[in-house]
Amino acid sequence: MAVLKCKMCGGTLEVTNSEKLVTCEFCGTTQTIPLLDNEKRITLHNRANAFRLRNEFDKAMVTYENIVEEFTEDSEAYWGLVLCKYGIEYVDDPKTGKKIPTCHRTLTKSILNDDDYLNAVKYSDVIARALYEKEAKEIDRLQKEILVLSQKEEPYDIFICYKETDSFNRRTIDSVIAQEIYEELIRKGYKVFFSRITLESKLGSQYEPIIYAALTSSKVMLVIGTKTEYFNAVWVRNEWLRFIDMMHSDTHKYLIPCYKDIDAYDLPEEMLSYQCQDLNKLGFMQDLTRGIDKIFGKDKIVVNQTTQSKSNVFGRIEMLLEQGNRNKAKEIIENLLNEDYTNSRAYLYSLIIELNLKKEIDLEKLDIPLTTYQNYQNAMKFASNDYKKVLESYNNKILENIENIKKEEIYKEADKNKLNQNYDY
Repeated sequence: MAVLKCKMCGGTLEVTNSEKLVTCEFCGTTQTIPLLDNEKRITLHNRANAFRLRNEFDKAMVTYENIVEEFTEDSEAYWGLVLCKYGIEYVDDPKTGKKIPTCHRTLTKSILNDDDYLNAVKYSDVIARALYEKEAKEIDRLQKEILVLSQKEEPYDIFICYKETDSFNRRTIDSVIAQEIYEELIRKGYKVFFSRITLESKLGSQYEPIIYAALTSSKVMLVIGTKTEYFNAVWVRNEWLRFIDMMHSDTHKYLIPCYKDIDAYDLPEEMLSYQCQDLNKLGFMQDLTRGIDKIFGKDKIVVNQTTQSKSNVFGRIEMLLEQGNRNKAKEIIENLLNEDYTNSRAYLYSLIIELNLKKEIDLEKLDIPLTTYQNYQNAMKFASNDYKKVLESYNNKILENIENIKKEEIYKEADKNKLNQNYDY
């Protein structure tokens, strides 16, 4: 009898060679298992699974790749690669207590078109294939949801990557240094992602859309570290590796490793080819900010102040709408449109006022298509491609509401006829 580890909780699974699926007695999750015909294969799967459960996705991927190199038709290894690629962690659902997937790595490519997923399906039997397809659909739904939410975020200029707490859950010196740099960059007019402040009012489930938006929009990433192990900490490494991956397709992104109290050669190998900043050097802050100003151009501060000003105006409109001060909100919107008649978001706020709503998200509760309103048409006309997707998602939700209402009416009518024993329908 072979011993495997549960993919969801790490508990011990005892299975026989003939089994295709197994249910974990610890977390109750039914899952696919690899072929148990080779001791080396089992050992490698358990090793890869252990890495993945610790969210060390890159280490797990290397092990899964070793498996498929030797066992080219191992569907479970291909599926493991998929879980790592999309950063899937299984957590407890507070409502049901069951294990459900969460995504820590967002990709624009659908999992349903991923080569490793297609290989997992190709080499699996009927039973395993059904479970892979079910899981993939849920992961695809989560990814689309994250992409929609991320598109609502204002773009960032700079992403600060660092380790917040040490092994005793105390704040690190890295965090203190990162905040000093953050405050200086904010003072100079940049929009900066700094998790300690940017995410302080967010729930853990809301992190990924914001992090993804910041990673994709930021032109510069600063990676702060005072220890080699802090550069390689799971979530720190996850962020800077994702950014480096994005740099391969966007040559206008820059990674700047910033180190203190360690040798530059002790940085992760992937960083050694980039221009680094020694934070022990006198005047490092001036050198760092001057370098960043050069990357963005001398006129960056003025441009960013304009962006920041618009962001503040939209925040003011939202506050007025929540307070019910619609007339003042309408006045500000009119001023925005007088300055720029192509302001898509201003048209959307006009629509919110027209429909007597308080928040943008309330649009999803309507039962009349947004396409019937001129303000929505104007918003769509001038929206960027990313913002168009957000606007379309609101309208699609409404169409879904309308369809559900129709189904409910049909059901009620059928139930009424059944009670009246009226079967002539």
